[in-house]
Amino acid sequence: MSDNFEMLVDVDATLSEADALAQAMLDRFHQLGLITGEANEDCVLGGTGYRPGPAVADVYERIEREGKFWELLTCGVEHKVGRSLNMWALGPVCEGFTCPACAANILPFDDAFGDAIGKAIGEWMDQSGPALTPCPMCSAERPITQWQCKPPLGFGNLSFRFWNWPPFGPPSWKIDISGIVREVTGHTIVSTYGHL
Repeated sequence: MSDNFEMLVDVDATLSEADALAQAMLDRFHQLGLITGEANEDCVLGGTGYRPGPAVADVYERIEREGKFWELLTCGVEHKVGRSLNMWALGPVCEGFTCPACAANILPFDDAFGDAIGKAIGEWMDQSGPALTPCPMCSAERPITQWQCKPPLGFGNLSFRFWNWPPFGPPSWKIDISGIVREVTGHTIVSTYGHL
């Protein structure tokens, strides 16, 4: 069986404010009953997270023959503070990139373009350079953070990964989880996803 995640990234949070925002968001999730207990390694992959809380079954309307995702072994909310992005967006789910200068659509698996993307991501992660990526169509160089990717790469200092939760867009959700994160942080939130 494979695992999926929905990820909400605060693209405006500075590193100095990310810890406080993360705690405020986790407190809000606890108050709403969306998460429960203490952070542990049992419910997420490669980190620590919180099990779904008692309200999840009430705020998500399952469709016929759909399982109770909150009962899965790997099902939790993992938060990350620090410079990061959704690296899984570069995998098999990647549908391509759009140049911020000329709007050309670029296939994700061209070797030269892939190398340029990798170099720019490395520079962004360790803040060692301008993180510019040249467009193979128009040759304009733009910061990797300005390129559009599907799913979004989600560059930021604060993120929340929801392991094996269904997508937040469909009307099955009776609450707006992305909106709650926006409300608490007061920032722009990018929604992305991945599949392992």
